[in-house]
This record gives sequence, C-alpha cells and structure tokens, in this order.
Amino acid sequence: LSNTIMAAIENNSDIFSTRDLEDLLRRTEKTELTKVKIYLAKKIGNFAKTLDIYLKEFKGEEQIILTYNFINGEMAKFKEDKIQYQKIKGFILEKITEIAALSIDRIIELTENYFDSNYAEILFRINNNANKLKYLEEIIGKYKEDDLNPNEPATKEYEKILKLHIDLLCNLKYFDQILPNLKMRDHYPVLYCLEKCKAYKIYDACIYLERKSGNIAEAIKLVNLLIKEDFNNLKNFYQENYEIIKNGKDNSDEDEYINELIEADEESKKGKTRTKEEEILYQKKILIRKQDKILKLGTEICELSSQMSSSSQMSSREESKKIWQSLLSMYYDLINGIKVD
Repeated sequence: LSNTIMAAIENNSDIFSTRDLEDLLRRTEKTELTKVKIYLAKKIGNFAKTLDIYLKEFKGEEQIILTYNFINGEMAKFKEDKIQYQKIKGFILEKITEIAALSIDRIIELTENYFDSNYAEILFRINNNANKLKYLEEIIGKYKEDDLNPNEPATKEYEKILKLHIDLLCNLKYFDQILPNLKMRDHYPVLYCLEKCKAYKIYDACIYLERKSGNIAEAIKLVNLLIKEDFNNLKNFYQENYEIIKNGKDNSDEDEYINELIEADEESKKGKTRTKEEEILYQKKILIRKQDKILKLGTEICELSSQMSSSSQMSSREESKKIWQSLLSMYYDLINGIKVD
C-alpha cells in the first residue's frame, strides 16, 4: 500500500500542490504508513517532521542508522545554503535530547562535523541526566589539562564542564566514582566540589578535597567521623552475625579464604553465588579492610601535618600536635569500645 500511494503521487506530481501534500501528511499522521509519512515530509522539505518520524517510529540499531544518515545527508546537502543550514541546526538542537539517546559516539561525530566541535553547546541542551553524563565523559577526555592556561575561555569552559560532572555524579548517586575522578584531574573547582560532597556526605572525597585545599585539621575531623561510623558498622555486623562468625573457618585459613572471595568478586557478579556463611565472612573482611584503610589514611594525614609544620613557627607545630592527639584519641575510644563489648 505504501509503495502504491507513493507511486501514485510521483506519477501525478503535477496535480498535487504543496498544500495537498501537507494535507496528506496530516491525514496519515495516526496511521502506520511510516514510509509514506517520511516520503511526504521529505517531498515538502519538512526536516523537523521527517526527523520526528525517525525518532518516534523506529527502534534499535535501525533507528540509529536511519536517523543519523538522514541528518548527515541533509546537513551535507544544505551546507552551502547558510539560511537552510542554520534552520536545520536549530531543529537538531530542539531534538538533541532524543538524538543523544540513540548513540553517544554518533552525536560526538555530529558535534565535530556540523557544530564546529562546540561540545558545550550540545552538552547543556541535553535534558536527560544519564545521557548528558555519557556525553560529558566522552568530551572531558578531549581536553588536555597540561595545555590549558588560566583565565582562557577554553579553561573556563572546561572547569564549567567539570563542575557539571560533579553535579551529575551526585544527582545520579554515582558516589563511588567521585573520588577517582577528583584524583584524575586538577581543574575541578575545589570549594564547589567540597560543598557538594559535604551536602551528599561523600566523606572520602571531602577528605581528599580538604587535604588539597590545605585544611588538614578539617580532614582529620572527617577521618575521625568515618572511623567511628565504620567501627559502629563493624560492631553491629558482629552482633548480628555472631554465631556464624564464631563458628566460621579456622582463623589461620580465613585470610586466604576471604582474599580468594574478594579477588573472585567480579566473577561472583556474573551468576556465581556464595553461601550465607561465605557471604558473612566476606562482608566481615570487607568491613575490616575499610576500617584499616581509613585508619591508615588518618595516620598519613597526621604525618603530612608534621612534615608541613617541621620548619614552621611554633603555632603550626602546636596545631600538628592537636591533629595527632585527635586521631590518637579516636584510637583510644575504639580500643575502649572493643574492651567493653
């Protein structure tokens, strides 16, 4: 039927005016005659309508191929017609959220080929946070930090993008990705990120940022907060699982056994399951490792404080002493907590 309708229009093109074709397009709007709708929209030069049909009436890989082939074809076709070219770009920007959802790789190509690699223009128009994050993480890698100079437009744009990156990671609750990213790049705005991380209680990132900004005392306060929190979690875990832990594997074998479980964790996520006893021993070891890690971090920060104050005035050395006392006091509280329980 679609082929018959299109052939009839072609064979009688002198009879059908643009208004007639627009009327036919409206009449077919709620039908399943997708090919006819595309044919009519293209024939009357309605780019926006054609794009809308591709976005709404196709799925999967076919939708990606057809949509991007259409966009690329039209952009190439009208590249010398500045007015039409800008109109098409405007239509693309209006639908950029839907277009970005199809393929991040293809929208990067689109940005580079037709939007002069103006990634920010595309980025800040994508309304879906998950797709915005995917696009953003692709373009972050295109900036070379060593080549950026302070106060230049490219540097300011990069910092704005990194600020949005932290926002998205927080909003999407990808908290475990924040600290690795902060360590990876030097241009994240420290005070902004610190405020954001405090709001979401992402304390490992807060500790890193406090250290980076030179606020050692505040970093230790957060370390002590985490030490106490982790200890309480570990204590509660022992209380809830006391019988299984008491009757668990012999201690001499336990470390090697649990290490094997931890190393095989990725495999376990692929369908392998652990017994209840194995899971409890595994979680116990994870909690202990987490506590050990934060205790070592506290010691490291205190040692850094000592190094910073070694050649400084007496006031700095006194401050370093207070920082050490704060951490040691927390150690003491933990020991007392263990004795009591």
